[in-house]
Amino acid sequence: MDDIARIIVVDDDPSILFATARILKSAGYEVSTATGGVEGLEKIREARPDLVLLDVVMPDIDGRTVCRRIKADPTLRGTYVILLSSMQTASTQQAEGLESGADGYIARPVEKRELLARVESMLRIKQIQTDLLHDPLTALPNRHLFEDRLEQAIRQIQRSGGQAALLYLDLDGFKPVNDLYGHDAGDIVLRDVAVRIRSCIRTSDTAARIGGDEFVVILLDVEGREGAQRVSQKIVDAVHQPFMVSGQECRVGVSIGISLFPDDGTDIKTLMKVADQAMYEVKKQRQDGEVKR
Repeated sequence: MDDIARIIVVDDDPSILFATARILKSAGYEVSTATGGVEGLEKIREARPDLVLLDVVMPDIDGRTVCRRIKADPTLRGTYVILLSSMQTASTQQAEGLESGADGYIARPVEKRELLARVESMLRIKQIQTDLLHDPLTALPNRHLFEDRLEQAIRQIQRSGGQAALLYLDLDGFKPVNDLYGHDAGDIVLRDVAVRIRSCIRTSDTAARIGGDEFVVILLDVEGREGAQRVSQKIVDAVHQPFMVSGQECRVGVSIGISLFPDDGTDIKTLMKVADQAMYEVKKQRQDGEVKR
């Protein structure tokens, strides 16, 4: 991976916990530890690590339960989990672990060479999947990952209730930036727009780039249409701030359309269509930043 990977080790056996952490630290990883499932979950939710090594058997919360909670948390979508088994686990027990969402198994006591090989392999897989599912220019999720997350949000609300909002964003005045300053300058603006959008939403929400100057945002647990409009206005205000391009100040705007699940549709295609149509109505009015629906 490009940056130093962050790993959390959760094990109630102090000798194994610190031996595992020492091996990982010696390999250059950033490592934190926890001695139980409750403490581990707190640290995992706070740090959002790249990888978690979890003991299967712990007195407070077992590793498989912790794993299920990690995988159910939308803020931990990029966290991989390897379960640590105290013995050669039977295939049925391994299957239970994988069904809980675990990405792999390592037998305890942990042997240094195997541990590092498994961790390095898992982090390579994570990096490959990250590259496949993210826009290379802005590092935002791409259309494929966006649709997957929207589908997850729909299923979650169908189970538990609530509302989600889809924001469809299209930049205004972006073409003149490319024409006047060149495509490199346009790329700078797109990257900065992505940063500004992310600054306006929560970690549990998703911002994605789905086209040249088109972005979408999924807002979870939104407070109705008014809540979605408030976030939209924050994005409008942030994007409208000046950009520095080739030593000169320039501005772009953004038109935003909103659709709500389940009010405006119950599937991805309908929600996208409603939000897209609302966005074009805003564009027609030539009022940068007016939020429709």
